[in-house]
Amino acid sequence: MAQEELSWEAKKAALMQAYHANGDKMSGYGMFDATEPKAIKIERIPPTLLPLPAPKVAELPTASGAPVESNVCTRKGLHKVFTRRGKSWRCK
Repeated sequence: MAQEELSWEAKKAALMQAYHANGDKMSGYGMFDATEPKAIKIERIPPTLLPLPAPKVAELPTASGAPVESNVCTRKGLHKVFTRRGKSWRCK
C-alpha cells in the first residue's frame, strides 16, 4: 500500500509541533515521541510433555568360574604391609 507523500509545508509544521512539544529541543533525555507505538503480538506456544524414554537396565556380568581374590595385593602378586601401627597399609 503506497503511503501518501506530505507536502513540504506539512512536514515543516509537523517538525515545528514536535520541536515545541519537546521543550524546544531536538534531542536529549525525555524527548516526546509523536509516532504511534506499534503493538507487538506474542503467540505463546503451549508446553508439551514428552514421554521419557524407558530406562536401560544394564545386565550384570556373569561369573567366569575363576574365583576372584578378595585381597588387592595378592591379585597383583604382592603382599600387604601395615604401617603406622596398623592404621594404614600398602602393597609391597
